[in-house]
Amino acid sequence: MKQLACTLLLILSTGLLAVETPPEIKGVLLRRDAARAEADKALHEAQAKANDEAVKELEKLFKAEKKKKIQPLATELEQRIQALNKESALLRDERLLQATAINERLARKEFTAEEWDAVQAQVSVTVQAKELHTGVKATMGPGELYLLVPHPDDLWQNNAETPKIGWQGHVDGSMKLIVYLGEKIGDSLFVSDTNALSLGPKDSACGDNLGTIRVKLLRVH
Repeated sequence: MKQLACTLLLILSTGLLAVETPPEIKGVLLRRDAARAEADKALHEAQAKANDEAVKELEKLFKAEKKKKIQPLATELEQRIQALNKESALLRDERLLQATAINERLARKEFTAEEWDAVQAQVSVTVQAKELHTGVKATMGPGELYLLVPHPDDLWQNNAETPKIGWQGHVDGSMKLIVYLGEKIGDSLFVSDTNALSLGPKDSACGDNLGTIRVKLLRVH
């Protein structure tokens, strides 16, 4: 039943998106989105405040623990305090929270082409499968952070005889989108330096590769 309901909603939403939305309806949806954003912000702040209160209590326990000769709980208390503070900082950073959610949904293959189209980014690049490095023309200032957002439906392949695959590549890792930071390989889609940033497929010989992957650079900070 749940699967059927989801299918019906998908069909309905597809039908609605097939025609241009009238301005009156757009206004209603924009106000709804703004209200949702405010509600989410209030919820995140409430969660962060709950964390703050928990941290205060844990800090008291930590101080008491440090006075003991044997401190079996000190390490765990310190780790929990750090984790809660980190989570609170994330909850209060709406842009980073949004980027983290996009990154997680990309990894789970839940991010859609429609959502990619809606990503507001001043810089985008088309990564060529047949080139080991496709340079990214963007200048990033000190302390700036970007999220690379690959198009979820774009495909490329090793050659005309091999199956097409998306940016995450094959099971063996080949044709995965690689983030190059100069001579180093990045370990995530978050980047804080675009001066030597380039992107390319994981493949030792790119000459007969086919296809492209479009990537947007979403400014986080």
